[in-house]
Amino acid sequence: MLSVVIVVCTIIVTGASLDPTCFPGCKNTKSWSSCIQHEPNRPSYNRPHPEGICLSCTAQLQRQSVLDIKNSSQPTTACLPNNNRVAIRGFSFGKLSVQKLRPPQQSEVRDLAFIECGITDLEQGLWTRFPQLRSLQLDFNNLTHVKRSWFGDEFQTMTFHFLSLSHNFISSMDSKCFQNLTSLVTLLLDNNSLQSVQPSWFYNLKWLRKLSLKSNSIKIIPQHTFNSLSLLVDLDLSSNVLTYLLRETVEGLHRLRILSLGGNRLLSLNKLDMNWQLGYRLFSAQRIAVRVNEALFCITESPEMAQFYHVQMQHDNHTQAAQPSVELKSQCTFLQQRTKSQTKYSLPLILISVNNTESDKHAGNITHLCQHAWENVPAVKVALPGRTQTLHIVPVAVDKSCKPQIVAIVLSDVNSSQLQGSNYNRGIEEMKNVTCVINTWEKTHLHVFTAPMSSTPDGTVCEQQTETVFNSPYSTLCRGNKAFDH
Repeated sequence: MLSVVIVVCTIIVTGASLDPTCFPGCKNTKSWSSCIQHEPNRPSYNRPHPEGICLSCTAQLQRQSVLDIKNSSQPTTACLPNNNRVAIRGFSFGKLSVQKLRPPQQSEVRDLAFIECGITDLEQGLWTRFPQLRSLQLDFNNLTHVKRSWFGDEFQTMTFHFLSLSHNFISSMDSKCFQNLTSLVTLLLDNNSLQSVQPSWFYNLKWLRKLSLKSNSIKIIPQHTFNSLSLLVDLDLSSNVLTYLLRETVEGLHRLRILSLGGNRLLSLNKLDMNWQLGYRLFSAQRIAVRVNEALFCITESPEMAQFYHVQMQHDNHTQAAQPSVELKSQCTFLQQRTKSQTKYSLPLILISVNNTESDKHAGNITHLCQHAWENVPAVKVALPGRTQTLHIVPVAVDKSCKPQIVAIVLSDVNSSQLQGSNYNRGIEEMKNVTCVINTWEKTHLHVFTAPMSSTPDGTVCEQQTETVFNSPYSTLCRGNKAFDH
């Protein structure tokens, strides 16, 4: 019995060895994590993972000579290891093809990754040699355009769930480029060069639950772009150059529970220097986290009373909660643990943060600040999914470097269709109580005023069509529109 065990072990070790003619300059580390140093979030079906194999070529980018099978006496045995999980890092492929990979005839590879491999294109029909493929990572490569031919009919018979094309240079994609990925659950397009998003890209992705487009240069998302993604739960649009998200854009996303927006942004219309982030989660109750430069706003729906909210604000950039490196959700969790809020507020609600002692002087006129935040044109407008609510970010006062020093968050639940009631049609203007909470370094102020329902912000006006007016002696420095130059 002992001799049989020894023979079997010898076969396994030999089979895992790397043919030096396949990927010269690379070594088999037999450790998937050596190649995938920062593995993206993956669906639960992939946990726990077998360790897998990593072919590491990180000393320098290696280039493999393409084997001419017809006219070569070189061996044509398989190069790619036949393991459930295979990753290659640092080997320069250029156009990825069957001839360069030389996969085994009966490939058992399920999870495949090519990291920092200089890939510029994919051969059509390449994935027919991987019938069990369920996840693919092509991160940190040189892809610029996603072709429909990359993902052919062979994917319709696969249980393929995960695709990452992050950290490339992708600026365009074919219409219906993912149409054969009918089982896809997660699609990551982070850190590319996309400037717009087209609805046709997501055609036939009926099982998609997570979509990440963060860290691109996206300026515009057309209406109804995501309507076909009826099962989408998590949408990440952070670190782009969006300043508004219309309700029509998120309509139909009835399963959406996590929405991330924001990023470093120089608003070209008025030269406003504003770094903002928004995190939205909707499970049993709403959780909204907003950061504007050093100001942090945490809005949590009361589990006991729907449509009533607890609020925390902070503008001290020396504490853990205000650090940009800390995840926005964690910042609010940390702040809520430190400052328990028992007060509940109903909508519409205005939250104003005064960011320094100099700006505290502006907080003297509470009524003026609240009215200004309510009536002023916002710099950022977001229609929140799952509810008829709109969130506006309004810079109320700026300093001489055009950074907001007084910032307001306006959260409203009145949509324009509510203005068509019988009283409105008879010319009788309905009024609404608006709650305004102002947080300064010294204390918190509360002001309630009435406003006509017709003045309620609904987020339907785009930033390009409007202009922000700031309550600050430096306002004229922050207006780049030619209308102010006359």
